[in-house]
Amino acid sequence: MARGKKGTTKVGMPWWKQSTEEILTNQNLRSCFPKGKWFEGLGLYITLKAVVTAQYDSEKKDCTTFEIRHTYLLGLSEHSITQESVEIYLQSMLKKKVIEDIEIDDEKSVIRLDKIKDELDNWSARQESAKAKSEEVVNKANDEIATPFDDVPKESNSEVTTEKLHPTGHNNNIDSNTTNTTTSTGTVTATGTVTKRLDTNSNTSSQFEWKVFDSDSSVIKLRHTRLGDEFWIIDSDLIDDQSKSLEEKYKTQFSRNFKAKNTSKAKKNANFIAG
Repeated sequence: MARGKKGTTKVGMPWWKQSTEEILTNQNLRSCFPKGKWFEGLGLYITLKAVVTAQYDSEKKDCTTFEIRHTYLLGLSEHSITQESVEIYLQSMLKKKVIEDIEIDDEKSVIRLDKIKDELDNWSARQESAKAKSEEVVNKANDEIATPFDDVPKESNSEVTTEKLHPTGHNNNIDSNTTNTTTSTGTVTATGTVTKRLDTNSNTSSQFEWKVFDSDSSVIKLRHTRLGDEFWIIDSDLIDDQSKSLEEKYKTQFSRNFKAKNTSKAKKNANFIAG
């Protein structure tokens, strides 16, 4: 997926990798077109590759399937090819398994061209890898957030303990009709215990434990100094922003990834309910 202004994303890849073998020596592709029509057929095939690349969206299951109107396709060819020839060439490419599927009606064609997945350029493939790495880090962070208090490491400066409440006349915040009641020291549960809050006001701030191990104009790669996990900063506005510290860039990218993941889950749940 290509990157837009200020780190936003837009559908489509900027280019794809084209092998010389396919153009110069691939007889299967050449056989899709009549003798003497190789340049015409090749022009059609390359145009189809450009259209699917421009619409490619890895977040969609059918990202290699695209729709193109006949008027638009013929306009791109400057009407140097007829609609009849286009349909004959498409059927021939389908038979030779150059394309995977086609549906043609009076106004448009729907075409599936899976080969483009193997021809994504290095920049786009790197973006896909960075996205997968970021999602992996977000998932791991979610798991850590969901860890019960009992799993807090012993070396932690903050203690999490439970103690029995003794009925006194001073626990005015406790409502016997509620299951959980928040007090100044923690949360009162229905069993009569209080779980103390973690001390988040420690005078010693935690040290930022991510270090840069590689970077270029499109990505800053971080590695955790203790755990060895990787996290990639890929939004261009963060990469180019000289006013932000590395920690600020990390936190902003992490927050964006987290929000994007939750938004995606919400959409899937909504679609499931609607279905």
